[in-house]
Amino acid sequence: MTGSTLATGTMLMAGLLPHVLFGSVAGIFVDRWDRRCTLIVTTLALAVAILPLLAVRSSSWLWIVYVVAFAESSLSQLLVAETALLPNLVDTANLVPANSLNALNQNASRLIGPALGGLLVAVVGLSAVAAIDAATYLFAALMTIPIRAPVGVEPVPDKSSRINWAGEGGWATMWREWVEGLRLVRRQRLLYGVFAVLALSGLAEGVLAPLFVAFGTKIVHGGS
Repeated sequence: MTGSTLATGTMLMAGLLPHVLFGSVAGIFVDRWDRRCTLIVTTLALAVAILPLLAVRSSSWLWIVYVVAFAESSLSQLLVAETALLPNLVDTANLVPANSLNALNQNASRLIGPALGGLLVAVVGLSAVAAIDAATYLFAALMTIPIRAPVGVEPVPDKSSRINWAGEGGWATMWREWVEGLRLVRRQRLLYGVFAVLALSGLAEGVLAPLFVAFGTKIVHGGS
């Protein structure tokens, strides 16, 4: 709508900022919540959160796009429950192949999703794409409902290990666990290296992503 690289960069920032703000904190909550229920509730919330895009009809309503991007990205931090649940669904011998298939699915969706989204925007418009996207979240929630952890495997910590967030010391305990997680990364050189590589690649992607849109629209004069 705007042809603005700044607007595109702001959109990307709205989507990426929650990773920085909430990404490391989300795991503390997921460790104490039922991971299957967390996935179901989160995907349903994502379906609802994207619906305000249906109201965007002109550039004067673009603030809704930024709010939706921020909300969707914030909720998505809880989807780490998917990875945390996987070891409860497969045995140790099959965990590496299962993780590999999960990574394959995620990266395949990153390749297919944007192309499919652009095609759908061109054919049916943004509002229809928002509705279709909400439907995919509903489908994901329905597919998660039948999942059951194997007998004898506790998918979440027992109730005695859960923090009473409203009680005394709840938030202090959360803070200590968060700091300890950061210390663990700093102490283990392999983890530290992985985080450093991810940070650098994320920085590079953050610089390039808005430029791709500008290149597509202003240099090759492409549409959706």
